[in-house]
Amino acid sequence: MRYRKVNWNKSGDLTQQTFGSRTLFHFRPNLNEVGPRGYRRLAIEILQLLVGALVTIGGSLFAIFAVNSFGIALGLIHLSIGIAGIIGGIAFLLGKPRSSTLLLAINGLTIAYSTFSESIVQIQSLLPPFASTGSLVGTVIALIMSFGIIYLLLSNPSYSKTSSIEAPLDTKAL
Repeated sequence: MRYRKVNWNKSGDLTQQTFGSRTLFHFRPNLNEVGPRGYRRLAIEILQLLVGALVTIGGSLFAIFAVNSFGIALGLIHLSIGIAGIIGGIAFLLGKPRSSTLLLAINGLTIAYSTFSESIVQIQSLLPPFASTGSLVGTVIALIMSFGIIYLLLSNPSYSKTSSIEAPLDTKAL
């Protein structure tokens, strides 16, 4: 059985360890870095997966507890946006090209649709009172997290020039 261990590199990039015939990949963010491979990226990944899960669960509960077919339709749309959020979070986690642009679009859509659907729910009473309160709280939490993701993506200096958080800013092109 062959054993080889590659230590963490100084920049906090992806490293590998080989145990026999299996290779394990690790990602350890650098404590001092807030750029593409630091805690900013880790925070975006965690927040996006949480928002996607929250909107998916909220959409399925919305569709289950809706009092009419219009409420069921709104819940199913909510469910599909949540699934898209989870897929976008996984794409960002895997470092796919343009995944940060996808996250901006998904979170913008989440903010717009959640605000619209929650106002319709409160105005037209599409959910029973116990579900309406839970829907309002979940929507507020999802909106705060989505705004946080958008802030973290847009406040990254490399995003403004390259439109991708994965690519570093090229100072020679300026």
